[in-house]
Amino acid sequence: MIQLDLPEVLQIDSSNLSAWGISLFKQQLTNKHSFHFVVRSRQTNELLAFICGHVIADEAEIHKIAVAPDWQRHGIASHLLHHVLESLQIPTIFLELRASNSAARNLYETFNFSSCGLRKKYYSSPPEDAIIMRLQQH
Repeated sequence: MIQLDLPEVLQIDSSNLSAWGISLFKQQLTNKHSFHFVVRSRQTNELLAFICGHVIADEAEIHKIAVAPDWQRHGIASHLLHHVLESLQIPTIFLELRASNSAARNLYETFNFSSCGLRKKYYSSPPEDAIIMRLQQH
């Protein structure tokens, strides 16, 4: 992800209940501890998905993974997640998701993430708990 990707990233993210503003993505791009990747169509160069997070010492946290609505359920999120896990080689990775997001939870569980906590009323608009998930890689 680079600065020029941000308009397309914001467009994809706007379909999420927990959308970020441009300032958070800009912070992500300038944070020396962050990672961020995008997937583009080979045919059209359209941005199809992105993932971002940060690494500190031997832990990482995935902040966002999002796929354009027309491209969901095509394995793109799995591809991105696999790429990040292979690239980072970090023993412990955390993420959080809305308790109602069963599709994301199923995806993470296929990568051996497991629930390790709950943040009550973490999300707003609408209010919802966050499930904290962790992956221990060997």
